[in-house]
Amino acid sequence: MIKCPNCTAQLAFEVTDQKVKCDYCGSSFEPSELRASLNVASEKENVEANNAQVEEVKEEIEATSYNCDNCGATLLVFDDTAVTFCNYCGSSNVIKSKLIKQTKPDYIIPFEITKEKCVELYKNKIKRNIFAPRHMLDDVVVNNFRGIYMPYEIYNYEANPRLSCSGRKYYKRVGNYDYYHIYSITGELNGHVNGLSYDLVSRFHDKYSEAIGPYDYSKRKEFNPAYISGFYADSVDISGNLYGKEAEDSAENIANNILRKDRRFAQYGCSSPKADMWLSDRKVAMYPVYFLGMRDKENKNIYYAVVNGQTGKVAIDIPIDYSRYIVASLILAVLLFFVFQGLTLDINAPLAISMIAAVIAFILGRILTSNINKNKTLENDKGHLNKNSRNTDGEKVKVKKDVGLISILCPIFGFILPLGVFASDIVADIYYYGAAIVSCLLVLISFYDIVIKYNELSKNKIPQLEKRGGDN
Repeated sequence: MIKCPNCTAQLAFEVTDQKVKCDYCGSSFEPSELRASLNVASEKENVEANNAQVEEVKEEIEATSYNCDNCGATLLVFDDTAVTFCNYCGSSNVIKSKLIKQTKPDYIIPFEITKEKCVELYKNKIKRNIFAPRHMLDDVVVNNFRGIYMPYEIYNYEANPRLSCSGRKYYKRVGNYDYYHIYSITGELNGHVNGLSYDLVSRFHDKYSEAIGPYDYSKRKEFNPAYISGFYADSVDISGNLYGKEAEDSAENIANNILRKDRRFAQYGCSSPKADMWLSDRKVAMYPVYFLGMRDKENKNIYYAVVNGQTGKVAIDIPIDYSRYIVASLILAVLLFFVFQGLTLDINAPLAISMIAAVIAFILGRILTSNINKNKTLENDKGHLNKNSRNTDGEKVKVKKDVGLISILCPIFGFILPLGVFASDIVADIYYYGAAIVSCLLVLISFYDIVIKYNELSKNKIPQLEKRGGDN
């Protein structure tokens, strides 16, 4: 769809110099110089027809749609780029469909991070995690990174120019009465909050888009398909203004935090000045994301890695390698043995340490169990809930929640046992050491269960999306 004006070969956007290049003849162009094939009327047509067609371009553009037969995901391309596999489930059953019309985005932020730099950032983060499985560094894995433009809804807010708030300052005390000065503060406020961004793809979990944000909205450019040459784009499947309440709250919090820093309000006893923000406009922009989906060895789950294509911020689902966890635990145990061997400890110290460890294990177990249940129901992904609510005719899917008995009972007994010894009048050391050993074993079981829960939290089921039969 975007051809070289000199030789008609395929063009591709070059991230390093932010130009569109032709590998065949070596020509390079500024994206703004190219006239992509967007149904723009030929210059040979009359002026009236041309103006009508240009007006149409502002609303719709053409793209080639690729659909995954396994999970139903859809990727768009604006050139002759071929999709070899689905990023969301890793399947190679990708079917090319005909040209489709899409609503034209308003803006685009081009990729500034190259794929090579993306892989480097990804590997650095994996290497810093001593418990990460080493197979996540294999070339066959990292080479599957794909550059995708994700559609985001952009909220821009303006502040109400009329500012009014009140303040109160202590004056004096007379008898049993306190006297205050009351102030009415008015003024004019000139401000705005722009670029509050929320993704419009239900398959792109909110936790990933939030983890790699924010983007520098000031670097946006008018949308031009030339920027997408050589990359993919995802399609919008979330209804508009879904995140309106979140955006409004964020705009007000940002504005209010700025106002609180103004000492003039504190001078008159106003500690919480508030700005009245109103939505000035909503836009749709394409943001750059490097996306990687990795299947586990059993081919039952998938891990995701995403990299902000503008800033290089990385978010990865990193499971804990059990063998590395056991080796690290043994090394730590040996080190602690030699450290405590030379110390003279009170006999109550081991019991106290085991009780503290039991409390930590209980808290971590509850947090992970809660997060696992949120992931199962996807209640922490507003985009998915919006898409699901429009496809299920109001029927809610019942999900069996995890209770986490091991992470409840083991820490409780690991805490009660030493507490009972403390409360008793037992003098024999064997009871103290015995209770400490049993408590530590229960804590170790709890932590092993925590590792299992952590790994479960980092996994995602192979997405079936709207395919009939679900995960079955």
